[in-house]
Amino acid sequence: MTLHIEHLHLSRGHYYVNVGVYRGDWAYALDHHWHVYPLAIRSSHNERGIERLPHRWELEDVSQVQMDAETSVPPRA
Repeated sequence: MTLHIEHLHLSRGHYYVNVGVYRGDWAYALDHHWHVYPLAIRSSHNERGIERLPHRWELEDVSQVQMDAETSVPPRA
């Protein structure tokens, strides 16, 4: 059996791949490998957290956004 995962999006760090085979109704494990398969993710990104989702930042011109003086939030459209 082979599992292909196109993207994990994990942040840099050390992880384990845990594998289990369970009965169809999940009543019990037929076999379970816990912390057996190490996985090291190396990256030039210095971010915190577990997952690194593909992303990009976009900043609109905030000088053109009218703010509600009491709540300091933009009005709803």
